[in-house]
Amino acid sequence: MAQKRARIIVYILPQCSSCRRVVELLDTLHDSLQADIRVLDATALTHEASNTTGVCIFPATFINDMLTFYGLFTPEELLLALKSDTRCRP
Repeated sequence: MAQKRARIIVYILPQCSSCRRVVELLDTLHDSLQADIRVLDATALTHEASNTTGVCIFPATFINDMLTFYGLFTPEELLLALKSDTRCRP
């Protein structure tokens, strides 16, 4: 049975340098990841999050609906996270 493709969703802010680096990393690895990747502008979320929790950290990267990283991560950390998820394999 074929493994399910991972779903990676990254919430970013346009002016965030760390966000740009995560997007560049995902662009570089896209073909080898065999994952569905979505990058979403989180500008609208910052106001709501800061009002409810007082904390707002971007980029926020979710793999299969689970918050996996906030902030930067390395290619090795991403591959390890994908391998440890039994629902998908890179």
